[in-house]
Amino acid sequence: MHGVGKVVSAQPVESLQWTLFRVGRLLSEPEVAVEATFLGSDNAEMSVNRESVASWVLKEAVENKWIGKALYICNKVDLPRA
Repeated sequence: MHGVGKVVSAQPVESLQWTLFRVGRLLSEPEVAVEATFLGSDNAEMSVNRESVASWVLKEAVENKWIGKALYICNKVDLPRA
């Protein structure tokens, strides 16, 4: 996966609109809100629901919010952080 990331991210977004994303542990649970973040951030949780991933990918295909970015998606959990 690391090699794919290097090749894709080297492409200018003007010629190839790319978005790379990693997911947490996949769960077979109903859709919930997704947190799009970066690995190592305070918002990164360990899991994501499969239905949530599918919805996020479809939404991103229309909105193009994360073009040219490599991110991590996980379930959004609104818990206070220590």
